[in-house]
Amino acid sequence: MKIKLTIYMLVLITFISTLLTFINYYHSKQILFNNIINLAKTTTLNSRNSILEFLVYIKDISYNISRDYMIEEYTKDFNDIIKSALEKKFLEMYFKLPVIQAIRITDLDGNIKVFVREGKILSSDKEYTNINISTKDFFQQAKKDNNSEIILSNFERGRLPDTDNFCPAMIRTVVPIKVNGEKRGFLIVNFWGIKIGQFIDNFEKDSGMAFLVEVNNETEERNGIFLFHIDKKYEFANQFGSSYYFQNIYGKSLFDKLKNDSGIFKIDDDILSFNSIYPYKDKSRKWVICSIFYSSYYLGILNVLKNNLVTILFVSIFLSFFVSVLFSFRFFKPLNEIKLALNAYGKGDFNYRVDETKMDAELKEIVRNIYEMVNSLQKYIIEIEERQKKIELLNRLSSIGLLSSGISHELNTPLNSIILLCDILLEEAKKGKVNTDDINNIKNEAKRCVSIIKNLKLLDPQNKIQTNEVISIKEVLERNIKYFNNIFKKLHVESDIKDGTILANRVLINQVFFNIFLNAIEASDEECRIFVRSFEKDGEVWIVIKDYGRGMDEDTINNIFVPFFTTKQPDKGMGLGLSLVYKIVSDHNGKIEVTSKKGEWTEFTLRFLKYENFDN
Repeated sequence: MKIKLTIYMLVLITFISTLLTFINYYHSKQILFNNIINLAKTTTLNSRNSILEFLVYIKDISYNISRDYMIEEYTKDFNDIIKSALEKKFLEMYFKLPVIQAIRITDLDGNIKVFVREGKILSSDKEYTNINISTKDFFQQAKKDNNSEIILSNFERGRLPDTDNFCPAMIRTVVPIKVNGEKRGFLIVNFWGIKIGQFIDNFEKDSGMAFLVEVNNETEERNGIFLFHIDKKYEFANQFGSSYYFQNIYGKSLFDKLKNDSGIFKIDDDILSFNSIYPYKDKSRKWVICSIFYSSYYLGILNVLKNNLVTILFVSIFLSFFVSVLFSFRFFKPLNEIKLALNAYGKGDFNYRVDETKMDAELKEIVRNIYEMVNSLQKYIIEIEERQKKIELLNRLSSIGLLSSGISHELNTPLNSIILLCDILLEEAKKGKVNTDDINNIKNEAKRCVSIIKNLKLLDPQNKIQTNEVISIKEVLERNIKYFNNIFKKLHVESDIKDGTILANRVLINQVFFNIFLNAIEASDEECRIFVRSFEKDGEVWIVIKDYGRGMDEDTINNIFVPFFTTKQPDKGMGLGLSLVYKIVSDHNGKIEVTSKKGEWTEFTLRFLKYENFDN
């Protein structure tokens, strides 16, 4: 019990500790995961706001430059004097505003009239040849657009006709220059795009990454390109002829999700947060800011937490084991004292006393109650023993009286006959005549006395029967049926006898069936009907003998095997027949059962172990 309680406590504490550890870990993971989601939303939103601020900033710059009266005057007739002044002014702006890469003024045909780029005035150079950009997409779009004040070009790496190299990513603003409401040319300002891409540097090493993707439902070759990426080779797949499109790397299903304005979803174990910017007039083109947060970095603290929790769990299990053992020892020590006392009382040692020195008041109260119970039990046992002695004495006297009455009744008749016959023989002897019939009668009555004494010996529990002969049940039953059919003419026996062999004493087994048949005949008033059947079942030989006589009530059935119990007339028997049957069947390791219905029938069922299974 001590070990069981220790195990139960250990299992319970371990279960609770494990459950709390799991809950703590899961709860911490959920909090951390929610924090990552909030961080992802905030980071992406901040990146979006910074890009929007930059777009507003470059539009303001472009607008302010376009409002210079000299530009309007210059586009009236493209005067060289005004051109020179504008070139100097644009150069000053370049140095004041590092975000500007180039400033150009073109006529309506796309010829660049004023060109300042990266700190140089190209349009005043003697070797400068006219550059025409009328085939550029952004220029053609600006010519078609009659409503917008400022038009944004695609975000791309620029390459002019005078160079074969791509410059860093940039975006252009195109501002129509109007004179008296009529377009005269365009102000084109190139801005370095690095300011837009600064958000990709917000992540610490191994914590995540960010990139800018263009979703373009108008131009297929731009749909899914990376405008900014931590790995430059992924950028502008349309210009460099590579396959580094978002849908090729992360899958079309994830790319379709970018069609929403914002969202968060998982890529493997990592978290991707995105938000959209619509820099153009239409909704068919947009930029998507994507931030990927590596779970290995942000959830790495969970591994530390997991290790700490596991350590705490094992420490808890160890401490719980120690506490369980200590508690079990302290708890069971007084209980063990009580157990020893109960064992002693069970063995009859009612003088045993429990050590109460280290017991609580509740256990002391239990011990006192046990003492009271033991004292009451001791008195009750003494009373029971005294009553038992009286009952045993009465049973002995009753048995002696019953046995004496039965023996005196059974022996009195043959002994009286012997005395009477002896008197007759004495009289006949005086006359010189001796009757041999009287001598035979004396002999038969003497044999009867011997038979009575022999049957009484068979009822002795110490008298064991020798069962050493293989007996055919069918043969024994048929012999008895034939015998009683010859003696009793009104006997009708129906039988269904299957042969079966048992190991038994032939004479005694024959006596069993003889007594049962005789008892059935004597229980019938006139005609006697008996049904006999035998069969094998479950390794046993079954014999069922049913008579349709007077039957018996329950009290008679309960006493039918008691020696000297009989419902017959005194001259019909002394009640030893069925008690002898019970004794013989029991000594053969058999079983006998009796069922009856008063006034209708009585059935005896006997079972003996089949000879083939006797050794088992």
